[in-house]
Amino acid sequence: MGDESEPDLISSIASAASPLLWIKNAMTGVVLLVFVVTGLIYSPIVRWILLTGAGVMGLTAAGWIGVARYQDKRLRADLSLPRGDPEARLARREVLVEGRLNPEDTQRTIAELLFLDYQDSETPVTLIVDSAGGSVACGFALIDAVDDVACPVHTHCRGEAHDVAALIVAAGTPGARSAGPNSALSVALPAGSPAADEEPGQYERAVEATIAHLSRVTHLPEVQVAEDLRGGKRFSTDKAILYGLIDRVR
Repeated sequence: MGDESEPDLISSIASAASPLLWIKNAMTGVVLLVFVVTGLIYSPIVRWILLTGAGVMGLTAAGWIGVARYQDKRLRADLSLPRGDPEARLARREVLVEGRLNPEDTQRTIAELLFLDYQDSETPVTLIVDSAGGSVACGFALIDAVDDVACPVHTHCRGEAHDVAALIVAAGTPGARSAGPNSALSVALPAGSPAADEEPGQYERAVEATIAHLSRVTHLPEVQVAEDLRGGKRFSTDKAILYGLIDRVR
């Protein structure tokens, strides 16, 4: 029984003491306020101490606010805008090829590439590729744009680059083609068949263009390239360097 009644006793004491503590704190605040007001009115020394202290506190607060604003500005400058934001990417002279290649996104990518080349034809543009492939026609339209611009185009595989997307990575300025350490690349013949052509010979032309381009950028014989494409060939980053798709890993 004694153990069960002890918590109730403590709670009763705490409940009774709570108003007393509040009254004590309130009286202490009133006394301090009276002291401050009296000092300001009757004592120049107290007034000087209080005003000096307030000034120091104000300057300290202003300094910390300035530091906080500076750090915030630095942070925003470092982070810029979100990585996917077009303005941020263009400010960094980066063009993104992401997802499966399609006409709409390819037109945007080519427009950004041409804009950056018009803006500055000497400073390199970084073409970041993270794509599983897609439309061969779109891929070669982008490759033609990379070949046509005057500025150097540094290509970088971030994640994956398969089929025609790998050809885009390989189309970059020699010596400036790279991939992330865990990236995956592969090449293969274009998907489709002559029977599915909208125009006669369309598939054959896509195959010929793929073989010719891959042979040109890798400096390998077309016979070897054609054989690799027929079987499909996957690359680690080290093997991609040896094959001639990229120049370095970063």
